[in-house]
Amino acid sequence: MPPGSLPLGELSGLSEPLEIFRFDLPAFRHPDREHRQVEIGFTIDGLAQGFMQWNWMSFGDGITFENRPPLKSCWSPMVHLFPEALAVREGDLLCLNVGHDQANIMIWP
Repeated sequence: MPPGSLPLGELSGLSEPLEIFRFDLPAFRHPDREHRQVEIGFTIDGLAQGFMQWNWMSFGDGITFENRPPLKSCWSPMVHLFPEALAVREGDLLCLNVGHDQANIMIWP
């Protein structure tokens, strides 16, 4: 396994997936930078070590692409590790900062 890669089949989420950004690529009008906060509700107890980011895209006419684990893709999901692991319980809420600069997506508690 290459350095920095994760055994995606062994990962499990502590929350339901949520959308953090939506880009309409054909519109060509996006903010240069964006920062906001999103709230995650945990659905099970566990140790939150980071936030996994994957892509979902619609190309129209019902054609979509998603690289959500454990699906295989040439575009691997990205994990944004937290500075420290957080013990969470079902029902806990965590506010995350999310931002982008058109080239990078940043996610942190």
